Amino acid sequence: MRSWAAGSGYLAAAPEQAEAGPTGLFVVILLAIGIFFLGRSMIKHMRRVPQSFDPPPDRETDTSRETDGRETDGRETDGRETDGRETPPSG
Repeated sequence: MRSWAAGSGYLAAAPEQAEAGPTGLFVVILLAIGIFFLGRSMIKHMRRVPQSFDPPPDRETDTSRETDGRETDGRETDGRETDGRETPPSG
């Protein structure tokens, strides 16, 4: 069976005469170096991925205390509106 290359005037080398040249080694080494750096970059990026993509639990949905929607600083009050200043009780 004749190949198209042999019929067009190009002669293929016999398998026992074909050798890998330094260019092939250079290409393989470059590919290995590229794969090393790509793997290292992928590992860095994978460390930054969160453990879960579920939304975090909402802390403001605490149902143990009913509030009227106003933000508080956590102190108990007697329900009277104040302007934030401490005033001694009169009386």
